Amino acid sequence: MAKAKTTRPNSANKTASGSMEVAPGVEISTTYDTTFEDQSGYDIRVLAEITDQFRIEVSELDIKRRPGGPAVTSEGIRSITVQGLVREMIQIQIEEDFYSGGEYASKGFGMLKVEEALRLKKAGPSTETLEWVARIYKVAELLDKPPTIAVEETFEVSRSTAGAWIGRARAAGLVPKPRNANA
Repeated sequence: MAKAKTTRPNSANKTASGSMEVAPGVEISTTYDTTFEDQSGYDIRVLAEITDQFRIEVSELDIKRRPGGPAVTSEGIRSITVQGLVREMIQIQIEEDFYSGGEYASKGFGMLKVEEALRLKKAGPSTETLEWVARIYKVAELLDKPPTIAVEETFEVSRSTAGAWIGRARAAGLVPKPRNANA
């Protein structure tokens, strides 16, 4: 997948409107009108909405050939991972929303700085840590990433510890049942 440039804030031309809270303290826009420049020789404009069920629905997709780029063909269109582009914009928005100057946060999808993640790890499964576990879990689900691995990598804990913390957050009502769990 071609990625938007990672320099901020000029990673892509975008407008966003409406908002929804995906986790306590984590709000995202519900509508994205985003243009990605020079993605494998194309300029791509995506108009997408996030539903109440946290699903990404694309209503418009505009693909333009860049000067000297490849022709717009069915093969070229199939190579564009539209959902991935929208998820990337959501992650960039979250990183920018949590940006507090200096270096961008590198843990928990850009929501936590390394020293904050280390402090929470040392605190163990405290209320504050479990709240962060829930945030990371919910954002991971939205971005279609494995939530347990996201928690494991954020806090640099074992997979079993990440699973135990998620279980505690779930027991506290902070994390929903897994999507594939029986009702």
